[in-house]
Formats: sequence, structure tokens, C-alpha cells
Amino acid sequence: MTLKDIGEFGLIDLIGQHQVPKHGRLVRGIGDDCAVVDGGEAAMLLTVDTMVEGVHFDLARTSPEGLGCKLLAVNLSDVAAMGGEPKEALLAVSAPPDFDATLLDRMVGGLQASGSRYGVQLAGGDTTSIDGPLVLSLTLTGICPLDEVVYRSGASDGEAVYVTGSLGESAAGLAIAAGRDALGRDTAEQLVRRHLRPEPRLVTGRRLAQEGVATAMIDVSDGLGADLGHIASLSGVDIVLKPDLLPVSDALRDYCDTVGADPLTFVLSGGEDYELAFTSQERDLSSDWEKECRLTYIGEVVCGSGKVRIGAEEVLHTVSKQGFDHFVTR
Repeated sequence: MTLKDIGEFGLIDLIGQHQVPKHGRLVRGIGDDCAVVDGGEAAMLLTVDTMVEGVHFDLARTSPEGLGCKLLAVNLSDVAAMGGEPKEALLAVSAPPDFDATLLDRMVGGLQASGSRYGVQLAGGDTTSIDGPLVLSLTLTGICPLDEVVYRSGASDGEAVYVTGSLGESAAGLAIAAGRDALGRDTAEQLVRRHLRPEPRLVTGRRLAQEGVATAMIDVSDGLGADLGHIASLSGVDIVLKPDLLPVSDALRDYCDTVGADPLTFVLSGGEDYELAFTSQERDLSSDWEKECRLTYIGEVVCGSGKVRIGAEEVLHTVSKQGFDHFVTR
């Protein structure tokens, strides 16, 4: 049995078998965007993301400063998905001895500048020498009142499904940045920026948690189909999406018209949008959130066994949960 056989989430399940449930201060471990630890007055949130040169980034297509910003952003999005407020970061750098130290200095500078914007302090980390490509790993802490933390497992039959912003733009931006597709300058710049400089929804995530609006929440990093699949399976429900309501930007439509692609493919499977998908008992959120963030109603939670479905009521097609998988999508 290889990692390609079991896939990324199979590996996570394998590791999870060794976790001692509810040990000590641990409230929630593997299975959510962050681990949750009982910190007394507030819960402490813990998350980590690793980025590998040639897999997650190409320094020929992104600036070192932009790389530092994105490394922090993908971690911030995890904290946002739990309804938390970010705090300290630990950075681990693995690089070959002949790697340009100036580039690393610029990368950390970009990370630090972004951290200042979001109230994150770089508190330490680790360095090591390797023969392979540059590897960056960031651990981020956060806090949230324990009774306000939003998990993936809280969705219930009869609730509405929402998503922030628009979806699919990052995957299109990646294709453009990689030189696979050409497009008009303004549209191309918008899509590429969505890929290189994602904006984590920290303010929105915190408000959704604080006001008790979100019953389950996840950040859209692997594709809407895969990520809603986690909410569905952990909550023991099905999620039915309404395809005509999924938020598709004009830029993504222009791109798909140019290359002859279906926007829904990018929305459902693209990944790296770092928007928030959540369930709620509330039925009309859009007008209350217009000044802060676009919220779009996209479907319903129904009784079921962990599936995500899409289509008209008469014909419901099961959506593949296969988003990006590090050991399969290569």
C-alpha cells in the first residue's frame, strides 16, 4: 500500500488512528481546520501548513514577498474557519546550502508585513539544510471563546448553506500564471492575484462565530465539493447545491469562455480560494453583510450520509469529493 493508493485524506485517517481522544486539554484534534485546546479563559487554536517549491509555488512566477504573504494567508484561513483570532506564528525553513539568502530575507519580510496587518507576531521557528527544493512550514496559533468555536460537524437537516466571495478564480489564475492559457490583461491580473495573494476571511469568520450564525464552517482550500464533503460526512448529513446560485465572477466566466471550460468545474474542484463555506439556520444573511463581505446562499442541508449533490430537485447528481490531493493529484 502506497500513499498514492490511500491518498492524502487516507493518510490523515491513518495518522488519526494514533490520536488519543480528548486527552488532557485537547478539545478537538485531527479532522478540523485547527486543533482546539482548552486554554482556560479561551480556546487555543493550532494549525500548520507546509509549502514546497515546485508543488505549491514557483519563484519564477511569484515574488518572495508574495510567497511570505500567501504562506501566512493559508494558515490565517484555517483560523478564520474556526471563528478565531490569530496570534503567534512559528516558521520552519528547509533549504539547500546554496539557496539565495536574500530571497529568504524578502520572503520573511513579506510574511512579517502581512502579519502586522492581521495582528500576528513571528515568535520563532526552525531551520535545516536539505538537498531538495525549498520547503516552508508555518505553525499558527489563535484564540476563540470555547463556546464560540465553529467545527465542521455542526450542520443539521433543514439548514442553509452559504459561501463567502466567489469561487474558482484561484485555479484559473494558476493556469494563467503557469502560461497554459492567455487572457485579456485586466482579467488575467485579477485571476492571478486571487491565486498568488488570497485574502483570508478573518473578520467574517469571527463575526459568524461570535453572533452564532454559522453552525458548521470550513475554508475552501481543496475545492468546494471536497470541502463541503467534510462538513457533510462529519455532520452525518447530505448537502444539496443549487448550481445556478454558485458565485461565479465575470472574470472567471470570461476565462472559461476563452478556453472552453465549464465554470462549475473550477468552482467545485479548483481549490485555493480560501473563502469560507458554512451552514446556518438563518435564511436571509445577504443584506446584513453587504458592507463586510458578499455572502451567497448556495444550497440546503438534508438528511443523508455524507454526500454532496448538485442539480435540480428531480435529478440530483452526486458531486465528487475529489479536490486537490497531494498524493493523487500529481
